[in-house]
Order: sequence, then C-alpha cells, then structure tokens
Amino acid sequence: MVESRFYRPELWREIDPVVTNGGELLRFEGFSSCAGVYARADLTAERFTSGRFGPPGTTNVDLNAAFVRNLARLRPGKEAAFEVGHDSVRLKTHRAETVEHKVRLPERAVPLVEMGATTARRLLHAVPGSCPEALFLVPSAHRPQVLHRRPAGDRTAIEVRVAHRLRLLDPVLASV
Repeated sequence: MVESRFYRPELWREIDPVVTNGGELLRFEGFSSCAGVYARADLTAERFTSGRFGPPGTTNVDLNAAFVRNLARLRPGKEAAFEVGHDSVRLKTHRAETVEHKVRLPERAVPLVEMGATTARRLLHAVPGSCPEALFLVPSAHRPQVLHRRPAGDRTAIEVRVAHRLRLLDPVLASV
C-alpha cells in the first residue's frame, strides 16, 4: 500500500521546485512527483555576503541537470553569485553560470484564488490555532470568512482539512 501511486503525471520529471522571497528569507521547496514527499531549505540574509532582497514573490523553476551540477559544486569559502528574479533563477560560480527560467505551474498546483496581502492576513487570522475538523475558507475582497460548515450553494468555499497549518504563512504575510 505504501508504495502505491495513485497520481502518475505524464511528464513526472517536470514537477519543479518553487523559490519564494519572503523579504529576508529565500525559501526553496520541492515536491515529489506523487506530492507525497516535501523538502524545504530556508536561506536567511546572513547566508549571503552581499546583495539585497527584492520585493516578496514566488518563482516556479525547472532545475535542469546543469543547474543541479552547479549547485552541487558550491563549497564554503568559494565565491558564488545567486540571483532570484521574477522570471528566473541564476547561479554563477568560478566554473559556470546557469540560468533557469520560470515555468508554468504543474497540473496539480492550480491557483484557486488570488487575494491581496491585507485580505489574506484577515483570513489567516480567523483560522483557529487548533481545529480537528475541516474548515471552509470563503475568500472575499472585504470580508473573508472561516466557516465550520460548507455554505449552502457556495462553490467558492475552499475546504481545508488541517487548517491550522495555514498559520505557518503568517511570517511570509508579515513581510508583505
């Protein structure tokens, strides 16, 4: 049972990492093709000797073999330049320079809703710290809601089974 895979994308190698700039933190996240394994690396400002963090944002990139090789060659004390932009990620070392461009999101990561930072903060602050049952998020521009039951006839409500995990987004939204 554990080895079963119920989701088999046609192009499984194209499931890509996500890079997020949260103000003073770069977060690299990767998911397995079955979405059952998750890995994350957070790099804070003190990990970099120079440069600056630009405006917060997220880039979905496809790290090809050349980029991965260049990452694997990074060593303490050896200079490297790393740049995360809106449309690309660039790594320059004394041996090579590699650039990866933003790609479209995988089929299973389709955005359900977009909202501004203020609305998102209001919605997240309404999520209880601990809740054993599913909650339903109703995003709206002026009055987002968190409900304990799906609203009748409302197709915009988003069911969240482990809603308290959404509170992990608080530090990201605080920097926006």
